[in-house]
Amino acid sequence: MVQVISKCGEPTIPRPMAAFGLREGRFRVELSPTPVGLRQIGDPFSIRVRPLSAVRQGHSDPRQSPPILTFRCLFQRFDLSMRVAFLSNESYIGWLRKKVGNGLILSPSVGAVIHDHQGRLLLQEKSSGEAWSLPAGGIELGESPQEAIAREVMEETGYAIHIHGILGVFGGRTFRYTYPNGDQVEYVVTLFQCRIIDGSGIPSDAETKSTRYFGRHEMPELALPYPKDDLFRAF
Repeated sequence: MVQVISKCGEPTIPRPMAAFGLREGRFRVELSPTPVGLRQIGDPFSIRVRPLSAVRQGHSDPRQSPPILTFRCLFQRFDLSMRVAFLSNESYIGWLRKKVGNGLILSPSVGAVIHDHQGRLLLQEKSSGEAWSLPAGGIELGESPQEAIAREVMEETGYAIHIHGILGVFGGRTFRYTYPNGDQVEYVVTLFQCRIIDGSGIPSDAETKSTRYFGRHEMPELALPYPKDDLFRAF
């Protein structure tokens, strides 16, 4: 949860916001549009965050432009009488799980096939101890598949990518998966061929324990049964 509005205009950013490069401290937070302008679930809104010290000192240096964080509306309405309003950056799947529990759901998703100069495939090792995986994830409300794969690869590997093309779309019973907590999902995955164009290689997602390139004959078992011919198709 992100504390975004208070009457004094000086909410404290909680520790999870460090993922967006914000340190703990006192900040002025500006919401656009105002809560009254958010009509339905899925509406986008932005949060502009400025350190309170900069606000007090009247800093306006464009090189110190405050970050803008984009979230999605997950509420049907807002109680404007509250002293502090809370908006959520929770994922769509997280929101849906609160409605349906751990029953089977269908998840439109994306995955990335990324090779190094030796033709080896980039995989993600999960912090949870689950099987290795492609950089992949669910598509959020209002997000295109191309936007989703760029976001997922950056979060899980720390790399910016260029999308070369679509390898295929995969789904059905063989793409069902049960998580350690009992959540069941059937994925419909658009698989993209991608190449790295920038980035630190340092994941920002706590789900990633490590990343590593594998050759075709040293591949570990993957969480989902992608055809190897597609994973190692040259491009």
